[in-house]
Amino acid sequence: MFSILANIFGSLLGFIYNFIGNYGLSIICFSVIIKLILLPMSIKQQKAMKQANKLQEEMKKIQDKYGNDTEKINQEVMNLYKKTGMNPFSGCFISLIQFALIISVFVMVRSPLTYVKKIDKSTIEKYNNQLKEINSNYDARYPEISILKEFGNQDKNIYMNMDFIGIDLSSIPTDNNNIKTWIIPFLYVITSILAMKLNNTSNNGNNKEEKKKTEAEEQMQQMNKTMMLFVPIMSISIAIIAPLGLTLYWFISNILSIIERIFIGKFQKQQEEVV
Repeated sequence: MFSILANIFGSLLGFIYNFIGNYGLSIICFSVIIKLILLPMSIKQQKAMKQANKLQEEMKKIQDKYGNDTEKINQEVMNLYKKTGMNPFSGCFISLIQFALIISVFVMVRSPLTYVKKIDKSTIEKYNNQLKEINSNYDARYPEISILKEFGNQDKNIYMNMDFIGIDLSSIPTDNNNIKTWIIPFLYVITSILAMKLNNTSNNGNNKEEKKKTEAEEQMQQMNKTMMLFVPIMSISIAIIAPLGLTLYWFISNILSIIERIFIGKFQKQQEEVV
């Protein structure tokens, strides 16, 4: 599945690159397009979070009515979810989609000749063998990146302009002593923290009072929190050992997500005030 998505994403990125001619700028445009495609899902997600906040009052009434009858409370809460059409595990579904995106884009960036430039396997294998013979700048983790670095300037068919504001996007932070290679990962970490804080604020909503939670609520919230933490922690771990093109995509996606969440939140608030 990941290779199929990587092939689709690579075709889109390759199309953009053929017009722009710069890998970094192409990734930025690619990030914007992907975010626009996922915008309806993001709007639906924020509506679901708003709805969850409103349901807290109904859940409190159920708790007060049935006291310590946990089984009855959980049953009534699930009935409430069915009545309102709300899926308590929607946050997990969104996180799974994000996970699929992370892996698929990583596969694409790891092998840009295959997925972006659409170079045939025989040509890649030929250069790969040559690279092994001269034993120069070969990285078994990212063989196609190694080919680009060694032969990119010699063969225009495989050449890609990886320079972005003086930073080589084929570089890997942990393998490079150049402080510049850590700029994008650092910015990515900062925006990840901001995005998580903004997300937590939106999730908390009007739930400022600490209330007794049902077993169903606790399971739902724990699963959603785990998935919400897992995705950014995993991506940060990958960011320092992956080519910078991947981290640039995640960084731009974070910025777009923050902007998106703020504007959707304001729009939904205006709609509520009108109603």
